[in-house]
Amino acid sequence: GYAIVSGTGACAVRIRGLGIDATCDGLGWLLGDGGSGFWIGQRTVRSVAAALDGRAPTTRLTDLVLADLGIVLETDLGTHGRFAPLAFEAAATGDVEAVAIVRGAANALTSTLATVLDPETAGPLVLCGSILARQPSIADPVAAAFRSVMGADATAIPVTDGLPGAAVLALR
Repeated sequence: GYAIVSGTGACAVRIRGLGIDATCDGLGWLLGDGGSGFWIGQRTVRSVAAALDGRAPTTRLTDLVLADLGIVLETDLGTHGRFAPLAFEAAATGDVEAVAIVRGAANALTSTLATVLDPETAGPLVLCGSILARQPSIADPVAAAFRSVMGADATAIPVTDGLPGAAVLALR
């Protein structure tokens, strides 16, 4: 089967014979973790910084991030996954930049998963991590991409805690 995780970080895993057969990403914020909470949060802050200095159009994200930080403009914004929820909040109102960030995260995770998929390895896809567990706007496209490769009957199972499955693999 398969697992895809998107929380603070992100990775995909193919499991065969009770062992890890292939992995993709999980490289940390500097080199990868596409579609993770950090990835979304960093893009949120980058979008705000670009809007503030005129490189990009105004976005609702600006007000949300500045309010979250208690900033009245012209202060270093930093980057951190804590801003990921703001992208989902702004996307729900139709903010173009926020919608692009959320779609980009779904695309990044779908690409990561596609790297480990093998039609010869049947099994379910476990979707876990705080992003995939709480955000259908990302989990649904990832599950749909899995089914498009593995067949319409392929099972995608969202879980809120991946620890039991990880413990079983570690014990074996």
